[in-house]
Amino acid sequence: MAQVSKYPISEQVYQQIFDLLLRVFTQSQSKDEATNLLDDLLSPTEKIVLSKRLAIALLLTKKYTYEQIGKVLRVSKPTIALVNLSLKHGTNGYKQFTQKILGEEKIRETWERIEDMVLSTMQKGKGSGPWRYLRQELHRKKYKRAF
Repeated sequence: MAQVSKYPISEQVYQQIFDLLLRVFTQSQSKDEATNLLDDLLSPTEKIVLSKRLAIALLLTKKYTYEQIGKVLRVSKPTIALVNLSLKHGTNGYKQFTQKILGEEKIRETWERIEDMVLSTMQKGKGSGPWRYLRQELHRKKYKRAF
C-alpha cells in the first residue's frame, strides 16, 4: 500500500474527506464508473492487494483451508490470518460483503436448478431447433463457472 504522509491531518479533516470518499463510491452509477474511479485512485498493486483480501474473506467464509487459499491466490498465511481475524472480530465489513456475495450465488444456483428441471422435462424429439440450442447454451454456461 502507499505510504502515509509524515504530516498528519486533524481528525475532523480526516472524517470529512473520508465521508467524501464513501459518498463517491456509494453514488457510483455503474461498474465502469467505479472502475474508472478505482483506476485513478489506486495503483495496480493496491488494487491487487484489496482484491486479494476480499477474495480471502470470501474463500474463508466458504470454508476453504489456508493452504488452498494460499495456493490459489498466492498469499501468505499471515495475510490470510489477518483477514480471518478481521472477519471474526472486525467491524463486520467483511461479513456483510461475503453474505451479500453468497446470497447472490445462492439465487444464481436456484435459477440454475430450475433451468436444469426445465431441461430435463423437455421432450428429446429429434434434437433440432431451439431446444437443442437452449440445451447447448445451458450446458456451456454450467461448465464455464469460475471456482
